[in-house]
Amino acid sequence: MANKDKIPWYKDPKVIISITIPLIVVMVGSFITLWIRPRASDFSISVSPLIGQTHPGGVIQTMITIEYIHNYKYPVTLSADDYPSGINITFMPVGEPTPPYSSTMTLNVREGVPEGGYTIPVTGIGGDGKEHTCKYVLNVKPLAVTEETTHEETTPEETTPEIVASSVTKPAKKIAFHSIRDYNNEIYVMNVDGSEQTNLTNNEAFDGFSSWSPDGKKIAFGSDRDGNSEIYVMNVDGSEQTRLTDNPANDESPTWSPDGKKIAFHSIRDFYWEIYVMNADGSGQTRLTNNEADDKYPAWSP
Repeated sequence: MANKDKIPWYKDPKVIISITIPLIVVMVGSFITLWIRPRASDFSISVSPLIGQTHPGGVIQTMITIEYIHNYKYPVTLSADDYPSGINITFMPVGEPTPPYSSTMTLNVREGVPEGGYTIPVTGIGGDGKEHTCKYVLNVKPLAVTEETTHEETTPEETTPEIVASSVTKPAKKIAFHSIRDYNNEIYVMNVDGSEQTNLTNNEAFDGFSSWSPDGKKIAFGSDRDGNSEIYVMNVDGSEQTRLTDNPANDESPTWSPDGKKIAFHSIRDFYWEIYVMNADGSGQTRLTNNEADDKYPAWSP
């Protein structure tokens, strides 16, 4: 009778507890280990615009951006290789090496450089030995074909207008660019021959990502003068600098629509970089993309 009343081991609460508790401890410990394990830090490198065009004797600029991943703490050195002799490439660091860390790449094309397209690898080497590369395409054409330095970004199906670190106005023959020559990133404007270089912003904050309005009367740009990166607009002489966006997140890389009525930009206000568009006066700010990946550097079709 005693054997009949004996509880099977798999129904015995003491046995179940003695087996379950160690399993729970092991599972919780494994979860905590995975959760607190440091994620691999790294960096990424990108160039915008991806394609540029100039002529022998011309100068063109583009922006190299370093994004830090999981608190990557090492400095990144930039270099460019495999380009023809006669093209001089220099990098000018912008700001501190924290996200986003940007550098202006200037390409000085000397007279005599053969006409053609050149793919130029740009390599970033981190202080811990990590290495990543992006590619910039430079098209060199005779001055009779291209009368001014222009930038284009392309997709397999279309050609897009410029969104550049330096930009050219057709009516005034001026170039806007940003420079750290005064130990702080500022927006300058100069004639296409390099004369009359003038500081337009002149403050202690970061000012960059300049973009001319189609009529050549305004310059949109990014600045962190009010605590974080926002989109501003000013007259071509630097007067009436007006903030168009105002939120705790970063708004960057403005670019005008061909009719001058809209400005597209990217923003991280919704936890991921997304593409937004607004009216030229800053009203009607609307998100265009919405996904869990970074969408950046908008470019208008013609």
